[in-house]
Amino acid sequence: MPKLTGLETLARMKADPRTRDIAAVVFSSGLEEDLQAEALALGAAAYLRKPIAIEDYERAVGAFFRNCCKDYAA
Repeated sequence: MPKLTGLETLARMKADPRTRDIAAVVFSSGLEEDLQAEALALGAAAYLRKPIAIEDYERAVGAFFRNCCKDYAA
């Protein structure tokens, strides 16, 4: 991201009353556990590390929607 990091964007999103309730999933190549902990502390609903096999990604996204978005289920 050219001007802000993903975590800076997440922090701004969660600080803004217009966007704070939007579920955010961080998809990062960062391997440091501190990044994951910070993202979750800032309000990320999930943290996925790249690269990831498509099957693992589909499973993670499915679990995310089952756990975090029950109100939006069809």
